[in-house]
Amino acid sequence: MPKPIYGYWNYRGFGHHIRVLLKYLDVDYEDKYYYVGSAPDFSRDEWFSVKFNLGLDFASIPYWTDDDVKLTESKAIFNYIARKYGPELIPTDVVTLAQADMVESVALDLRSGLVNVTHGITDEVLADTLKQKLTELDGHFGSRQYVIGDKITYVDFFVYEVLHQLKSFPAEQLLQPYPNLLRYMERFESIPKIANFIQENKGRICYRPSAKYVFPQSSVQSQ
Repeated sequence: MPKPIYGYWNYRGFGHHIRVLLKYLDVDYEDKYYYVGSAPDFSRDEWFSVKFNLGLDFASIPYWTDDDVKLTESKAIFNYIARKYGPELIPTDVVTLAQADMVESVALDLRSGLVNVTHGITDEVLADTLKQKLTELDGHFGSRQYVIGDKITYVDFFVYEVLHQLKSFPAEQLLQPYPNLLRYMERFESIPKIANFIQENKGRICYRPSAKYVFPQSSVQSQ
């Protein structure tokens, strides 16, 4: 039986947390990276040449193929992998699950703000809404080891990734005023099953090399 395949860009984007989750769960799969060409064209032909030949209902990236399952959309893939390979990471009561969903939504709002800055849609890096959400999220982690308490859940993989991207942004020390968030990141990064993988990928750029801001600046991935 062929291995499952996860296909995504060679930058972090909207899909790197899925790779970390797969590593944590020891899933044996093929990791398919698609590369963006060099400036000035930044060609994405490597992906476009196969995009409509993979049998995907909605031809986009990231994608996941597993037996007869073919999925796109990062949220759907993330949830599927957690449910199939790591059910122990999913809260079992509706209240705790809702709380995890709530924090995930906050992290999604933070990522959306960062994406807008990264691609030049707005330059308001430290808008009041961003500061407010970071302050509230920092307070949330003041009494918790992970998103919902002392036990890691699948949502932690997404929340950590968003915080990593915010911390990597070059123009501002976005997370410096939030010690609980920094401690949470250190705690997550020290998990034995993923510590090496996280370190190996810290230099991977967060978004496409044609963006207004490419970061981390010290280690732009070769194409």
